[in-house]
Amino acid sequence: MKGPSFDPAIGRKVLADRRLIDQLLALAGGRGRMIWHSQRAWQSGTFRGARHEVCLEFEGCTEMEGAKQLIDGVDRGRFAVPGVTVIEAQVAESMHVAHPLRLTVTAELVTLEED
Repeated sequence: MKGPSFDPAIGRKVLADRRLIDQLLALAGGRGRMIWHSQRAWQSGTFRGARHEVCLEFEGCTEMEGAKQLIDGVDRGRFAVPGVTVIEAQVAESMHVAHPLRLTVTAELVTLEED
């Protein structure tokens, strides 16, 4: 009896997603935490990739500097993810709560799969 099959392409995509999120957190100086991540595949006649939305949360005064670094740097960020090129990155939304001090930042990234 054969066991469940595993598609290596799915494993590569999961690893690439994790590396993308890790690099967003690195832009924030290692501060904050991921709340959610979603992606939607896209393709044209010659290209394929995904549109990612990643929501990160920053709490307290010490994490606010990380949020500022992320907001200021995401569009200039250099993302090194094997098999993927980030062709667009921007902050889509940020929401600030004064008490308790919290900031959520939603970044949108468009990736292109490399063959």
